Amino acid sequence: KILVDCGIGNRFSDSQQKIYKHEQTPGGLVGALAKLNIGPDQITDVIASHLHFDHVGGMLTKSGAGDLSPTFTNATVHIQEDCWDWAHTPSVWDAGSFFAGDFDIWEKQLDIRLHGGDSLIAPGVRTKLTCGHTPGQQIVVVGQGHNALVFCADLIPTAAHIRLPYIMAYDHQPLVTLQEKKVLLAQALEENWVLVFEHDPGVTACKLIEKGGRVLPGEQVCVNLQP
Repeated sequence: KILVDCGIGNRFSDSQQKIYKHEQTPGGLVGALAKLNIGPDQITDVIASHLHFDHVGGMLTKSGAGDLSPTFTNATVHIQEDCWDWAHTPSVWDAGSFFAGDFDIWEKQLDIRLHGGDSLIAPGVRTKLTCGHTPGQQIVVVGQGHNALVFCADLIPTAAHIRLPYIMAYDHQPLVTLQEKKVLLAQALEENWVLVFEHDPGVTACKLIEKGGRVLPGEQVCVNLQP
């Protein structure tokens, strides 16, 4: 049972929730897993696309007393080595993107596996290295060939970012992001992939169409992965 990222978790104060317009669903991720009859101790692997707090803050859960402890106690956590290194010594520009104090807990209490590029996590589940957004980001591909499911992470955070020039100002290397998007979108169009958007409030996932020489969002897809 594999998770791709795990959100912010229950980490934000009331003021932070207002600043980031963060509205956690009742029960959060653990509650959503419970609807599938999956407990957090049953998760075998967590693939961290990258280590910005909005993608991995939920790796730790805050108790009523304010203590932090691992949410998925039996999981192997898969991270790109470049991403791990960068998160420990980020630039002043993006240091605020990490819950830096978390990593000591991770090292002491979690099973961390560092990868050095594209990797096979489990049969049918693989990662592809992308570096434009931040060093060592990895997207996740489930299945192969036609109709594969691709978690785009922050390479393509929303369906609006399918347009090639639409790149977040926050990306470390926007021209690298542009090239990575060209490669991904060409293959996704050719092989009819389903792209999953982690930051889109309205479009969970879609396939692509080509119109007037441009690649655009096509059919929206309801992703319903059962255990």
